[in-house]
Order: sequence, then C-alpha cells, then structure tokens
Amino acid sequence: MSGKKFLNPFLKVVLSLIGMFAVGYQLYVWLGSGEAYDGLTVIRALVFAGFFYLFVQSFRQILNPGE
Repeated sequence: MSGKKFLNPFLKVVLSLIGMFAVGYQLYVWLGSGEAYDGLTVIRALVFAGFFYLFVQSFRQILNPGE
C-alpha cells in the first residue's frame, strides 16, 4: 500500500473518522430528504466505504504494531 508509513496510525484513525462523519452526514441528509436515487449518492457511499476501510486498517495497525 502506497504511503503505508506516511502518517501515524492514530492520525489516520482521526482523519478517517472525520471523513466518515462528513460523508455520512451528507448520506444521512439525502436519505432523510426522500429524493430520488442519483449517481452522486453512489459516489458518496463508495467514499464512505473507503474511509471505513482506512479506519479499520489503521485501527488494526494500532492493535498489531509489529505487522
């Protein structure tokens, strides 16, 4: 993974939580509005999934620092 040692794992966890909060809020607003399905929502959901993946990987790196 490119840049694996670039940021501190704690900083990656914080950044991923901030990203998940921001994108998750946008998804929540869209779901609450009842608007029709659009392509931008799919992109937002994929970005949210990417932030979640980064969060899980960073948290795993904190728990197992030897890997």
